[in-house]
Amino acid sequence: MIGPAELALLRPGATLINTARGGIPDQDALEAEQVSGWINAILDVAVPDVLPPGHIFYELPNVFLTPHIAGSLGTELLRMGEYVCPSWSATPAVNHSNIQRSSHDTYHQSGTPGLLA
Repeated sequence: MIGPAELALLRPGATLINTARGGIPDQDALEAEQVSGWINAILDVAVPDVLPPGHIFYELPNVFLTPHIAGSLGTELLRMGEYVCPSWSATPAVNHSNIQRSSHDTYHQSGTPGLLA
């Protein structure tokens, strides 16, 4: 959908943000633009979804990669953690006293560094 011609229309220093699907920008064309330094990219998705170790996107200063979490609101992360590790509340490394469950089934964090809630 977004190929070399469309990427070339971007102003120098523009930022392409992709949170949809990895194949929407032509990844080879995007890589060429990134290597040239013409534009910046924030990529929540890529092809493949997890780039292989050593992929150039990990090294380029004008590429910011996120682990496919753009759709996350943050409030579901604690519930996902509980699902993966039901005994999380017994973990002494986390101060659970600062976490309150809200009325709409989400968690809120109040002053617990390092804990995503």
